[in-house]
Amino acid sequence: GDGCGLDCGVSLGPLRRPFSRAVVRGVLPLATAISWRDGESGQLAERLGSRRHGVGSDPVWAYPRHTWGGAGGPIVLCWRPVKELEPNGWVPYMRALATVVENHGRDVVWLPFHQGQDQGLLQLLHQADLVPPAVAARSHEVEVEEPEEATACFARAGLVVAMRLHGLILAALAGSPVAALSYDPKVAAAAQRLNCPLQDLEAPPGPDLADQWGRQLDHPAPEEAIAALQADTEVHAQLLQHMLLRR
Repeated sequence: GDGCGLDCGVSLGPLRRPFSRAVVRGVLPLATAISWRDGESGQLAERLGSRRHGVGSDPVWAYPRHTWGGAGGPIVLCWRPVKELEPNGWVPYMRALATVVENHGRDVVWLPFHQGQDQGLLQLLHQADLVPPAVAARSHEVEVEEPEEATACFARAGLVVAMRLHGLILAALAGSPVAALSYDPKVAAAAQRLNCPLQDLEAPPGPDLADQWGRQLDHPAPEEAIAALQADTEVHAQLLQHMLLRR
């Protein structure tokens, strides 16, 4: 037939195991139409034999933009527990954070973007004696339940350091300066398009991590980069409209 499904604005990969690649290679031709949210996913789909697809940006980039008012504001951490940093991989990141806090006198807001997974991370790290005193003295965790609440928090930040993809996106849409810690290619892809500091969690950070974050304070992402990412969501809207008209 003509296929069995429609997927808009999805990611593909990294598919490190041959079995995973074989399964996806068999499934991709069954889709009626697909649009990908980053170029790496589209390239991987092509290598696996898919030709019926478009490449855009994450659909969350279509979310409304906000006015940033965070000059001099806190550092907001949109972090999550990750296996790459267990048990002591957090140490260089906490040291870099402490350096920025001490050098620039900023408070630290821990924002659990996925409450079921991220909430309590500050407490867990503190119990493991991984939170430097300078960070502990200036830290607190906030709870948000709606994207609008997270966006309001980001709009008051001097810097958002995000592991969560949608945290990174909403922070950029709020006008906040951003930096990324990548546990997944989709996070790296968004950070590269924003031209913001990016650290892959599978590689040890360099000694200049604190300098990167310090330089990013109070310097929002380029307007043209955000505008381009927002424009690229049109790919998904066009695909959806096309498929609806076919029905």
